[in-house]
Amino acid sequence: MEQMRKRKAELESEAARLTAGLASGLYSVTVMTEIARRERELGEISDRLLSSRPDSVRSRIKKLRENALTRMRDIREVLNGDTVTARA
Repeated sequence: MEQMRKRKAELESEAARLTAGLASGLYSVTVMTEIARRERELGEISDRLLSSRPDSVRSRIKKLRENALTRMRDIREVLNGDTVTARA
């Protein structure tokens, strides 16, 4: 995680320098390509960092799935255990 954060900071710095070069009037297809490459890598790193957080979408889905499976087991126990409750 720490390596990804460091790499993200490096990429942001590099992208800023490349963008500053463009802003000063030095247009280059190579510079534009390098900016795009860094932005793409930044996006990938950001996605990985966010997906590893406890409040990420993947974590939430996993917790919801676990909760649903637990509740399904509870229903099976009720249906198999107490016929009066099961019929109700």
